[in-house]
Order: sequence, then C-alpha cells, then structure tokens
Amino acid sequence: MNCIERGDLYESAYRHDCVFKGKDANGKVKYAAIRSTTSSFKGDVEGSDKKCAFLLPSVEPGSTFVMACESPIDALSHQTLALQGYVQPFNGWRLSLGGTSTLGLEYFLEHKPQIKHCLICTDDDDAGNKAAERIAELPGITTERLLPPIGVDWNDSLLAIQKAERMQYRAHYSARDERG
Repeated sequence: MNCIERGDLYESAYRHDCVFKGKDANGKVKYAAIRSTTSSFKGDVEGSDKKCAFLLPSVEPGSTFVMACESPIDALSHQTLALQGYVQPFNGWRLSLGGTSTLGLEYFLEHKPQIKHCLICTDDDDAGNKAAERIAELPGITTERLLPPIGVDWNDSLLAIQKAERMQYRAHYSARDERG
C-alpha cells in the first residue's frame, strides 16, 4: 500500500501542496510537513510535533533496520532509486526527521525496540553531517552513513538520474530519426 492509499500523503486544496503526515504510536496524526509543488517552499504545519515523523513502513515484518532521511521527499526518492535498481535495496523503515532534529528517530526507537541498525541518510552538507554525528551517538543502535550518489540529497540523485535517462532517450531517438 502506498502513501496516498494509507492517507499519509495528500494534496492540499488551497495551494496544491504535498502534505506528508506523521503519526504517534497510537496512529493519531501529530505532524504534517508541507512541500510546495509550484515553488521552493518547505515547512511544517504550525503545532506539528517533530517526534511523530513521516514514516514509510518496512516491507519486511519485524525488520530491525531504519533509515533516517531529512525529508519525506528524500525518503521517497531513496525508495524509488532502490525500486529502480540504482541503489542497493532496503526493506526496513524509512523515517523523515523533518529536518536535522533527532526527536523523530528517538521517538521511533522508543516505540520500536526491535530496531538495531540505522542507515543515516541525511544530506551531504554541514547540517546533515552534524545530524549524522548526533544520530551515530544514540544508544542502543549501530549506524552506517549512506550518502547520495549524486548531489546533496537523495532527491538530487533521483532527479539527476531521471534527467540523464531522458537525455539518453532523446539522443537515441534523435539518432534513429536522422538515420531514417
């Protein structure tokens, strides 16, 4: 089941923004991140609780792995790259930190004691690297830093790969058309 079917992602009626919902351990919505579809705006709904982060569930029941990304877009971008074979498959939980705060990960770990390993997928910039250091210091889990193959974040990688594929497709068909 995908994010839209679960009700964790929807389009706002007023501005047509993407709204990503985060829920507490009882399934009650406590957080919402907004990302514009027409500008660079990103933010949280006023009153959101960063502990209750946007989460993509594990495809393996009882998984002991979580991936921590800065944004829902990065978590979804990594999932897409894995499904398309551009990065190693990952079947654990994907958690958005809602920035570089570790509150969401700490809350998640508190409610999922089976989690033993965290892939740290924060951005490859100063803030992301500092967040990675803080996550690596959290007790009770082992960690591994996983950087995006292209750009600063996982969405940069996805967009770059998609652009390269489009250019390759166009070049192939342009050459074919020239040959007649």
